[in-house]
Amino acid sequence: MIRASAPNKLILCGEHYVVYGAPAISIPTDSRNTVELEETNSDEIVLETNFGNGSISKDGEFSGQKVIECLHAVHKYVFSKSKNKKFTGFKAKFHHSGAPKGMGNSASAAAAFSVALCKLYGIKADKKFLFDATQAGEEISHGGLPSGIDAATVVEGRPQIFEKKFNPTKCVMKSVNLVLPHGTCFLVVDTFKNARDTTADQIQKFAVANKIEKPPDKLTSAIRNALFVEYEHIYKGVLAELKPNGNGARLGDLLNKNHELLRAAGVSTYEIEDARNIAICKNAYGAKLTGAGGRGGALLVYCKIRAAKSIVKGLSLGGFRSFETRIGTEGPKLEI
Repeated sequence: MIRASAPNKLILCGEHYVVYGAPAISIPTDSRNTVELEETNSDEIVLETNFGNGSISKDGEFSGQKVIECLHAVHKYVFSKSKNKKFTGFKAKFHHSGAPKGMGNSASAAAAFSVALCKLYGIKADKKFLFDATQAGEEISHGGLPSGIDAATVVEGRPQIFEKKFNPTKCVMKSVNLVLPHGTCFLVVDTFKNARDTTADQIQKFAVANKIEKPPDKLTSAIRNALFVEYEHIYKGVLAELKPNGNGARLGDLLNKNHELLRAAGVSTYEIEDARNIAICKNAYGAKLTGAGGRGGALLVYCKIRAAKSIVKGLSLGGFRSFETRIGTEGPKLEI
């Protein structure tokens, strides 16, 4: 058996804007998705996940639920790089970390799967290889070429400042050491009720709200830059406060302002706003959606450590599951 895992991620600021070239800050978390590969005597690959099942035939054809088709893309990429191209039948069982939508579950699962497949096919993979393999899956999950911020954060296993450059298109990533101001913490809230929107749907909704009719790489730099003028001031402020002696109240205010921009773009929901109001009423410094948003999206709450218990209780009474999360320190890895 081969077992591999990879971290989830949280975007502190910059979701959606990052697709158009704005800088974003993302962190890996201490929660991890895991996959177990066990070889079989069959001529197919069986995929079992918490979100659906599927299979890949010896001819490389995928069948199953669309939500996990991204795993087919990961296998296709890794297998194409193997030297002998010898197909191996196996069962892949994925174990979900419990992290809600918005915490990079698709990138985490893809990265863990990539590591396990490299072991299976005898490939010595560096971080660039794992990033590309993860992005292959993310392109299916996102309904188009994604920014790469999820894949970069998960694969590096360290906080990232991420920017997407154009003409030619490339991703610029910088690992940084980020620390929350003394006495503060993050909570993650799962706002799922009865339905989930896809990341692709939210990317399209953001584009429509901003009257964008072309892919990011087809826009002029002037149009792209105009999209995130207001956001860029927020980004600089957030980065300045992520230090031990940072101002928690100011950091919370900046996160609130980032959320207001995203809400105006139509990617928040009634549930996200409800959970956010509960957190703010319980004395959180700030709260914003994290990730693509939409139905079932995650909410990031920033608060004093001593206020966390009261906020979690209030959210629970409101019907929301929440938990404290820490900045992770490891990228994808083999467990056995």
